[in-house]
Amino acid sequence: MLISFTFSNGIRFSISDLSPPTARNIPTLYQDRAAISLYDVQYSSGPKTPIPVETIQNICASLLKFKCTCEDFEVPQKNIRVLATEATRDAINSVEFRRQIIEATGWEVDMLPKVEEGRIGAMGVASSFRSIDGLVMDLGGGSTQITYLQTRRGEVHFGSGGSVSLPFGAAALLRRMNAASQHGMRAMAALKKSRRVSWQRIGASKYQKKSRETAFPCFFLVEVSEVGATCSWINTLSIHTRFLSSTVSVLNQTCFKT
Repeated sequence: MLISFTFSNGIRFSISDLSPPTARNIPTLYQDRAAISLYDVQYSSGPKTPIPVETIQNICASLLKFKCTCEDFEVPQKNIRVLATEATRDAINSVEFRRQIIEATGWEVDMLPKVEEGRIGAMGVASSFRSIDGLVMDLGGGSTQITYLQTRRGEVHFGSGGSVSLPFGAAALLRRMNAASQHGMRAMAALKKSRRVSWQRIGASKYQKKSRETAFPCFFLVEVSEVGATCSWINTLSIHTRFLSSTVSVLNQTCFKT
């Protein structure tokens, strides 16, 4: 069995079965989520601040609780991984935060690089479909990873630019929009321009010809609470790629068509 948990905008715990013959699909045996937003606590008072001591204590308590669950499932220690993404990676007190986790649990925190974060999400989508030719967007709290993905005869191919990480996650985008709205239309226009520039980094122009000839799918990995930010991204994609259809894959397995 494999146990892993991720520090992103929320904290998720899962235990998966790696035994054959279902190892390819990695069935989930247990999953849970701590109601802690690392991104929100860093911006609760306006400007960015370190992760509060109380939040770190609550996280360590949640990890210790989950450690008991791992013992009940008899998960080997060598199969345990703790992954941290944007919210931990860019925290002011990231080093101290991870040090306290090690002291409390004995588990070392692996910092997942931005590019690898997007690649892992795209591979998850690839394993769920027979064939794919389109964009995969993983909308998190602090950032969004976008990857061009194509599968051919069982082989997975990524775009030449690989996975691109943009600073427009659900919570980050909402915070920027609220801040821009307080400074008038000029600030909102500047925000929209920065999002367009970020989109151009992906190299979407390479696929615009294809999108005009046939349906160009875009797969979104989001939580229900982030659907509002997803709609904002769909508007951006509609303007800059002219894609004809998209599939929004929500983590609770609810799907929307646009």
